[in-house]
Amino acid sequence: MTSQEDELVKALEDKYDALRNKLLMEALMKQFGEAEWARLSDKDRQALLTKLKLQEKRLRQQGKFDEAAKLLGDAFKNADLLQVSGKI
Repeated sequence: MTSQEDELVKALEDKYDALRNKLLMEALMKQFGEAEWARLSDKDRQALLTKLKLQEKRLRQQGKFDEAAKLLGDAFKNADLLQVSGKI
C-alpha cells in the first residue's frame, strides 16, 4: 500500500473505533439508566466501558460477531423493557 492508502486506512480505523466506543458507552448508559450512570464516578464508568470493550473485542477476534452484537442489543433491550415496565 502507498502511504496515502495507509493514512486513509488509519483514519477509517480511528473513526470506526470512535463510533464503536460511542455505541458501547450509549449501551452502558441505557443499561444502567441515566440517573444511575450519572451517579457513577468517572473511574467506574471508564472501568465498565473498558470491560465491555475488551469483551466485545475478544468475541470479534474469536469470530463470534453475533455474540458481540448481542452485547449491545441486550443492553438496549433491557433498557427498553425497564422503560415499558416503568422502572426507569
